[in-house]
This record gives sequence, C-alpha cells and structure tokens, in this order.
Amino acid sequence: MLYKELIQRIKQNDIAPVYLLFGEEYQISKLMAKQLKDHLVTPDFESLNFIKYDERKHSLFDLVTFCETMPFMSEKRLVFVADDNLLYGTVGDEEADALVSYIKNPNASTCLVFLTRRQDKKRKITKALHQYAAVVESPRADRQELENWILKRLRVGGKQTDRETMNALVVG
Repeated sequence: MLYKELIQRIKQNDIAPVYLLFGEEYQISKLMAKQLKDHLVTPDFESLNFIKYDERKHSLFDLVTFCETMPFMSEKRLVFVADDNLLYGTVGDEEADALVSYIKNPNASTCLVFLTRRQDKKRKITKALHQYAAVVESPRADRQELENWILKRLRVGGKQTDRETMNALVVG
C-alpha cells in the first residue's frame, strides 16, 4: 500500500500488527511511523508502551519478547525498529527464525514497525515482512504532491509563500 492509504487506515483505527515502512521519501516514512506512535501510545504510558529496538543493546530474542509483552494501561503497545541491519545485514539463523515466527503469528496487542531506507529482499526476515506484514511504500513525490506538502507545513506554522519561493523550494 502507499502511505496515503496508511493515513486513512490510522484515522479508521484499522491498525495492522506488523508494518514495513520504506521508500524513496524516507521523511514521509518517518512521519508515518510517528503517526502510528501518536495514535497508539498515550504520553502518560510512553515509557511502558513504546519500545525502540537497538541492535547494540538487544538481541532479536529480546525484540520478540518486547513484542509478546502485553501493553500497560493501554490497548496497544508499539515496538519500533529503525534502520537496522535486520533487513540487509547478517543475522543468525536461530534469531531470524524466532522473528519470522513472530511476524507470521504476531501478538494482537502489539504493533511492530520496521522503518528502513534499504532492504535485501533475499533475506529471510524481509521475505516474511513482505508476505505477512502491511508493507507501506513512500515513493518519490511528484511536484504537485511536494508543493501541497510544503504549503500544508507552512500553513501549520502560520506562514505563506509566493510562486517564486515555492519553485526554489521544490527545485532546490
């Protein structure tokens, strides 16, 4: 699916248990991850219901444990994996098998989100994500989409722009 469909699904509270967010417009993918977090995790319990996986501190077995842990005082918890070697680096078979097993049969009270700039589609984990997860692509925006996005951000900040400035922003 494209990121615009994910926005609609979030509004409808139609949340998948596992997401893979990627694409040429990495900033849009990051915004989608933030929207999921804002929708699912209440600020009062963020420290308990939002886990950011760090491969330097945690194993994949830890990641699966985070995902299988029930949320605290909330309907869902969010486990976030960003730009990790999992989708393009070397991962041990036993750990990869544990994560693939989880991806195939995820905990309904957890939303596991992978945000990546790149992926190796030959890897076991990446294949499982493409088969079982909600895959959200953020393709390169065309000029009109980019102008609309800039205008929206400017309006939120109480600013305006003219055509010449907009052209400089879009073209670079």
